[in-house]
Amino acid sequence: MIKGNPQQLEQVVINLITNACQSLNDKNKTISIDLGMNYGKNSTYILVQDEGIGIDNYNLKNIFNPFFTTKRDSGGTGLGLYVTYNIVKSHNGELNIRSIKDIGTSCEVILPINGA
Repeated sequence: MIKGNPQQLEQVVINLITNACQSLNDKNKTISIDLGMNYGKNSTYILVQDEGIGIDNYNLKNIFNPFFTTKRDSGGTGLGLYVTYNIVKSHNGELNIRSIKDIGTSCEVILPINGA
């Protein structure tokens, strides 16, 4: 069990899955979602991974900034990861993103069990 706002946490998952879907440029590429517990750290995690276009190092440094987007041409507002990051932080959690250009991206949300 975790303490939190269900609608906000749902928004986190929706944002991460939406970004993963938008990153795919080939119908044979995949997205995976994993959920689990880390009892040693008294936490739970949500891991969203994609085989999409990835994020280069310059952009990776800026992805949590409001209105920063690499998708302005396709309607991106630059608020999805900014909002996601702030929701996770407000739940005393962590949002870790690792990405390799042209390989894919891994987004891990770590949340404390029972608001620990």
